[in-house]
Amino acid sequence: MSRALKGDVIRGFSDHRTRIGRQYTRLIREKQDEIGTVPKGSRHVLREWARVILQLNEIAADLEKPSTKKQAMACRRLKRDQKVLRFTMIRLEEHLERLGDGNNDLARALMAQGASR
Repeated sequence: MSRALKGDVIRGFSDHRTRIGRQYTRLIREKQDEIGTVPKGSRHVLREWARVILQLNEIAADLEKPSTKKQAMACRRLKRDQKVLRFTMIRLEEHLERLGDGNNDLARALMAQGASR
């Protein structure tokens, strides 16, 4: 069993002391400050949003590296992955905004809908 993180941050990695773990924690806290409290049943959306952002950052860093002809195919793949992740990020952000403090009635309705399935 893993120890809970401070500041109501849902665990996204086994060790948040790593570079990527610290970035994840910072992203989660910033988004929580922006949108308010996310219902516990929907916190997985927040976790996946942060993971998508981190993947986009990794892809951007990989694309900035000097490429050779051998890496051209990898660059095209990374650019395709980047497009998909950007679309996913936008959808997750929209979902998170609906779940924030300002729309608790909507959040309760979504949770009730999920529980009835």
